[in-house]
Amino acid sequence: MPKKKGFVLKDSPQELIEASGVEPKGRSYDVAYERKPGAVRIEDLLLGTKLACVAITDDEPDTLAKVGKMNPWHIKTLSMICGSVEEAHKPLTHILETHFGLTVDKLINLTGWSGGHPIDTQGCKFLFFERNKFISGLFY
Repeated sequence: MPKKKGFVLKDSPQELIEASGVEPKGRSYDVAYERKPGAVRIEDLLLGTKLACVAITDDEPDTLAKVGKMNPWHIKTLSMICGSVEEAHKPLTHILETHFGLTVDKLINLTGWSGGHPIDTQGCKFLFFERNKFISGLFY
């Protein structure tokens, strides 16, 4: 099987692009575009990534410690988001309130069997207040 040719992204550091010896691919991020209605802002992508990382924990005691035994990077990632290892081990409702300004309205935890298939779904409904605006959301 022939070796695949490598690639670099257009937004890679210039020295990496020059050292790669291949034409850069992808789209460059344009900051002017983020101000247009409906555009995806880099802050939105970062928030989504952080919330996805936070989704591995819940309000049960020692969840992060248990998950961290299988993958210690979860503890490292949550520590980076929360600022310390101690803060990362706190309940999900505390992390969402303190670090994201989200107030949890209801936690969802469905585990069991349905029609011979396993079900394991966790999530939460949250409330967010900003300048007299009320936003409600759901993530799982």
